[in-house]
Amino acid sequence: MKSIKYLMLAAASVFMLASCSEKNVDVDAPWTIVDNTKAQVQIMYQAPVSAAAANNIYKIEMAGQTFVNNGAAIITPYNGAPGGSTGLYYTVPAGKNHLKLYGKGDAVVFDQDFNVEGGKRYQVFVCKAEEAPKVIEVPVIPTQVTTNTAEYCAVRFYNFVWETAGVPFDKKLQLRIQAYDKETKTYGEYLPVGKPVAFGEATEWIMTDVIKTTFNSAGSMRVNLDVQVVNEDGSLSPLTYLNSKGVEQAKFTDYWTESIGRGYCWIVRGIRSETTAPVACSQWTLR
Repeated sequence: MKSIKYLMLAAASVFMLASCSEKNVDVDAPWTIVDNTKAQVQIMYQAPVSAAAANNIYKIEMAGQTFVNNGAAIITPYNGAPGGSTGLYYTVPAGKNHLKLYGKGDAVVFDQDFNVEGGKRYQVFVCKAEEAPKVIEVPVIPTQVTTNTAEYCAVRFYNFVWETAGVPFDKKLQLRIQAYDKETKTYGEYLPVGKPVAFGEATEWIMTDVIKTTFNSAGSMRVNLDVQVVNEDGSLSPLTYLNSKGVEQAKFTDYWTESIGRGYCWIVRGIRSETTAPVACSQWTLR
């Protein structure tokens, strides 16, 4: 009985603490890398190529190590490694590292250096064979809860849109998410979230509503998005592009069904004015 009494008191204390603030933000303790002589990286393949098996990566050489996948592709176009589960990274020394990617038959696809600081996590985006990769730090994924329950996921928006093959789109892009009214359970207008980002950049983490329809469930919800171009005068206009059939699309929209508490990367990529690799949104889950 005494154990039950103490357990009830502990539960009440937790409830009181959770009720002190409308929205409390916390972070994942395991995110910290204790050894400042090393960094952790994910290799992201964003070259403007068709999503075909001929463009798969079969071997990675990095920091004196070789990574393969039992004869299968280790990275497919617009994807990353290590894959197979969330939150996986390769460990590399701090400072300059050499990255070499191989296609079918040991054909060298990429052969460049990149730099990282110790004690941090990064995504290394391979874009062009003749250029160093875009290195983007991965900040701590926030967790946001309310007095009721968790009602959010974290989203980060990346711009890897090309104008033509090998030529990045030269304007910043603005992510917008369609508002959702949990009282009426209806979607409203698209609202800008996060900062506009140029090619090879990413926003901060954006806390996005994920409203449970069943209280005692893990919780998921459809999140609708569109992408706008930031004009010279600061105004926004839809991102136009050609689809795979060569038909011009007046705007870019997409959606994902997201789960509460997860951390997602939305990577908008592809060639805006060609059909080789049409503009699309890839999702990469970090948590």
